[in-house]
Amino acid sequence: MFAKNLEAIAVHPKGQYLVTGGENRTLYIINTSSLKVTKRVWTHARIKRLVFNTKGNRLMVVTDERALVWYDTKTWQPVHKIEKNVYRLTVAAPLANVAVYQVRNFSLPSFNLVSLDDGKVLKTIELKEKIRISSLGLNAEGSKLALLTASSKDESEPKERTPRDLKGKERYLFTQKHDGRKTQLIVYNIKSGQQERSHTLWYRPFGSSGELFIGDKDEVYITSYANGHLKVSKDGSAEFFMLPNSYCYGKGFSDDGKMLAVGGLRKGTVIQLSSMKSVFFELDNLPGFPEYFSELTVAKNGKAYAVTDAFRVIEIDKSGKVRAAPVY
Repeated sequence: MFAKNLEAIAVHPKGQYLVTGGENRTLYIINTSSLKVTKRVWTHARIKRLVFNTKGNRLMVVTDERALVWYDTKTWQPVHKIEKNVYRLTVAAPLANVAVYQVRNFSLPSFNLVSLDDGKVLKTIELKEKIRISSLGLNAEGSKLALLTASSKDESEPKERTPRDLKGKERYLFTQKHDGRKTQLIVYNIKSGQQERSHTLWYRPFGSSGELFIGDKDEVYITSYANGHLKVSKDGSAEFFMLPNSYCYGKGFSDDGKMLAVGGLRKGTVIQLSSMKSVFFELDNLPGFPEYFSELTVAKNGKAYAVTDAFRVIEIDKSGKVRAAPVY
């Protein structure tokens, strides 16, 4: 949506530091106690996503050149690179030490499951039909892959203008259910490579592709830039929810999938997905156009971390208390 100055963030498994990066092609290693930059690493390419392996001795960097690059976290030198046939979608399950990327081809979609240690291909999943995919998601165990298709026409759904008097959740729901569009949510078993289930949804993420995560009860969470989110249970029943902030420019799940953190213009929310209990937080107001969140994550200790377009790193504790520091 925007040119994000800092676009990616990942917290080391042991929690002593985090890494961020983005448009200026630099990795910033930041101490989590002081929030001060301790090292900078030039990456040559813009940084889109960052993921540590389970041991924390490797960092996978997803770049805008459609490449995956592994860095040794002691020397901060690149040790492995996958640069051929990587398409735009990459997701990871750090607790299972794996990532999945969409293979670039012009026939049927396929995906490679790779090790976060060294990029070794562990499994390839080839779909049996040609579909346009907007989003991917894994479960924490890295054993299931969820795909959300791009929206398509739904002739069975009535198309109506949204009444002007509808506000908030009611307006969002009416618009989604009367826009004549649908998406397909498909879940695959990675070990067998077979489709487990498929659900036709009236829902589609507004504004940009959503982030997906498969929970421990096989429910799939779909997040949206426009702050209208969906929980799809194993039986296909759907629960729509919104959060106290406005838009969700940045978002991120905890590695275990139990927490979701989102942020818009200065304001954000951290939510416990099982109970739907949430904590609201807000940044101080910098001069000029409001600061917006680029990406968020939740660490093992329950604290959330985020980066913003104002080149700041943010720590949010369990009560919603915010600590911010510039990144330079």
